Amino acid sequence: LAYALVTTTTTTTTTTTSEGGGGGDDSVVLFCEKSKVAHDRRLMKHLQDAGVRLAPYDDIFATLKSSEFADKKVLMDPARVSAALLEAVDEDNRVLASSPLALMKAVKNPQEI
Repeated sequence: LAYALVTTTTTTTTTTTSEGGGGGDDSVVLFCEKSKVAHDRRLMKHLQDAGVRLAPYDDIFATLKSSEFADKKVLMDPARVSAALLEAVDEDNRVLASSPLALMKAVKNPQEI
């Protein structure tokens, strides 16, 4: 289980999802148990090349509660996000909608068909 926190300068919305971590402009942080992925060198290289930063799984709560996110909107999929994660974001900053990742995952490439 992991959380991806994606921020971008083109929008003021931050996306958090349990399908996949934050802060700064155009950044991706994957909150996960690093020990579960660190052994896979190919995966680690891919994440590094893509600019994805790893952070401890439990740090997502403090990150979302930090002053850095005090004025940012956070997209949260109510069907997938935990109550604890919802509570970590001020109600005025929550944007409750389906995760765009679920739709992207539904599209299969020729190898998956």
